[in-house]
Order: sequence, then C-alpha cells, then structure tokens
Amino acid sequence: MKTLLINLLIFTPFWVFSQLWKPVGPVPGPNLTAISAIAGYNGEVVVGGSFEFLSGSPFDRVARWTGTEWKDVGGGIKNDFSGIYGSGVSTLINFQNKLFAGGGFAAYPPNLSPILYGTLWDGQAWTPFNGGGNTVSTKLIDSTLYVMGNCFAQSRTSLVGNWENISGNISSCAGLDPFKVITSIERYNNDIYMAGDFYDLNCQTYHIVKKEGNWQPLPTDALAQINFLESYKGYLYAAGGIIPDPNGGIPLGYFFKKWDGTEWHEIIGLQNLVNVTAMIIYGDKLFISAAMSDSLFSSNNINGIFAYDGTKWDTLAVMNGVARAFGVVNDTLYAAGQFSELDGLACSNLLKFTEVSLNTSTSQGINKEIKLYPNPATTEIRVEVPFLYKEIEMRITNTLGIEVKSEKIIHNTPISIADIPEGVYFITITIDNIRYVEKIIKY
Repeated sequence: MKTLLINLLIFTPFWVFSQLWKPVGPVPGPNLTAISAIAGYNGEVVVGGSFEFLSGSPFDRVARWTGTEWKDVGGGIKNDFSGIYGSGVSTLINFQNKLFAGGGFAAYPPNLSPILYGTLWDGQAWTPFNGGGNTVSTKLIDSTLYVMGNCFAQSRTSLVGNWENISGNISSCAGLDPFKVITSIERYNNDIYMAGDFYDLNCQTYHIVKKEGNWQPLPTDALAQINFLESYKGYLYAAGGIIPDPNGGIPLGYFFKKWDGTEWHEIIGLQNLVNVTAMIIYGDKLFISAAMSDSLFSSNNINGIFAYDGTKWDTLAVMNGVARAFGVVNDTLYAAGQFSELDGLACSNLLKFTEVSLNTSTSQGINKEIKLYPNPATTEIRVEVPFLYKEIEMRITNTLGIEVKSEKIIHNTPISIADIPEGVYFITITIDNIRYVEKIIKY
C-alpha cells in the first residue's frame, strides 16, 4: 500500500497550482454541468457541452467568452429530441474560418433545414453541416477535416462538396450492436490510424486500426474502446479501454500505452491510472487529464492534469473533477470539464494555462526558499520558509479536497500529522496571498 501511494503521482516540489491555471469566467452555481468542447473563433474562446446554463446564465449548449463575460452564439443549439438523439455538443473545431459543432442533437429551426448531429456557424447563423451521424470527435490533419462518431468516419477538404466516407471495412455490424463508435484518428509515421470500438465486415471487434488499403487491426490488450490517439516524439500514444486479467480476475487497469510501429510499450511514471478523459499536444509536451487511484475500483481518486516530456511527468493541477476537453486558442491552452475546485478553492469549469510550469527555472525560482521535510512522514513534518515571514497559513487536505488540519505556523514549526490516517494529502502554504501546494505521504 505504501509503495502504491508513493508512486501514485510525480510532483515537482511546491507547484503553485493557482499560478499555473487561471479560472475563466464567474464561479458556476450549484447545478454544475460539463463543458465537453473548446475551440477558437474570431479570437474568442467558444465552449460546448450539455449545459443549458453557464455561470448562472442561460445558454443552449454553446457560448463564447469575450474576455470579460459569456455571450450567446446565434441563440445556441437547441435540441428538440433529447430523448432520442442525446442533448449535447461533443466537439467544436474551426474549419476554414467557420465553426463546426458536432454532437447528439436534432434541431428544427423555423424556416430552416433540420440540423442533425452537425452544424456550421459563420458568424451570423447556424446551418446544417452533417458529418454522417451522432458526432463524437473531430480532427484537423493538414487541411483535411475528419469527423467521427457512431458507426461512421468521414472527411472533407472544403466547405463545399460532399463528405468522403473513410470508414471503409469498419462496420457497425448491425444486428449485433448498432452503437459502436469511432472516436479518434491520427497520423503517425505518414500512416493513418483510427481508434474506437467497432467491428470489421466479419463482425470482429477492434479498437485500433491502421490504414493499409483496408483498415488493418493492431494488437491491444484493451477490452473497451480506445478514446484518444496522439503522435508524440516518435510514438503513437493511445488511451482508453480496460485491460483484462489474463487469469479472469479483476481487470488490471485502463489502457494507456505507446506504439512504435511494431509493438506497444508501457508509459513510465504514471501508476494506478484510472481513466484518461482528455489528451492534447501543447508546446513540446503531452498533456492529459486523468483520474489516479490506489486501486482500480477505489473511490479514493485524485483528479488532475498532467504533462509529459517523454521522460517524466509533472502534475499541473488537482481538481475535484476531471477535464473533458483541451483546446488551444490564440496560442494559449485551455482546459474544461465538470469541476468546481482547483487546489480546494472555488473556480470556474474553464481554466487558462499560464505556462509558468513549463519553465523549470522559473518554477524553482518562485519556491526555492521553501522546503518541506520529511516526506513521506509518520508523525510530523516541518516547513522551512524565509525568516521574514512571521506567520504562515497552513492547511492539509485529503484527495477529495476535504480539510483535515489547518493552523498558523512560523519558520520550521513542527506540524503533527500523527492524528491523520495513512494516505496521500496536499499541504497548502499561503504566503502574501500566494498559495504553494505539495503532495505529502503519511505512512
């Protein structure tokens, strides 16, 4: 148990989470709904999801942030048949200066053609732009737009003309399960790969395939669908499904591995990964949002955002929920999902990354005079700070954000942790209204 807890996360000492991410927009009300998609349009951040309210104001599944407030986007995307088609915007993407929104919706605007699953915003109005079915995700590779969803994958290189069906020998295998899904597509070593949970024409189930004339399956040990593909530093990274126990016992975990063109490799540094909910390449790093745990079916999860440089992981955020979408707007990374706290403090469910953590010297410069020891610890810990700070606020929270201890301390005051259970905790030190956060292990 101690080894699992110690290896649960890789932290750089005293990341200042509140400095790495800035909440965008007002703190949401108690009826928090998820943001599922982010895109840029006309210099503004546009978000989509299943929401009918955002930060307490009514918005139908899509809204734009002007820099100071949330605004409507063409009246939003109303859904007239949520019981049949679903109710949300799953993906947003800027394609040839138009904003494409896809999801599980069916709207019938007055005097307009029906809008099913896909629609295009030109700055004036929403118009039908159907990609073929209930849309789950989109990808822009060079100048080609790929749209994927339930039982289909299509592409196009222009706003005019027709969609090209690229699913080929991938089938829903109607009669067995009509709701199989294609979730992601990526180019790796000049080849195209596609992921999801689908059948071939012979009704064999696959999760990742490579285009070689027809789609050819890659071997995986995943039982369920693969949701994300990203090409990064010579490997194809894939995240999704459950890894079965070869002896028929409890599943071993969730699939998150890298492909070198011949075989799969484990990704070192993240143990006890429960689920990856978003993935993107930003700068020279691979970002994921994920839940971590001390066991597969434990409720003791840590939800966070993690960055990988090909060698090591940094933890960049700890939240009370997961991010479900990343997006880059005006060269800035945004993360959104269904959460309301960052480092135990109330925040909006759209975050803007400040990039301070990508510069190691800057991060260490902020915190170089603060030391925490011993860690892991059994009975007490000490925090060393410059003597000029007479009194410091300290609080310890568990992985659910619940406070277990708080007090005011001075330089090198021992802090007793003998009375808290073994496990993973976060200590927050507040100096001059700046919060420094570090993981501690009680054993």
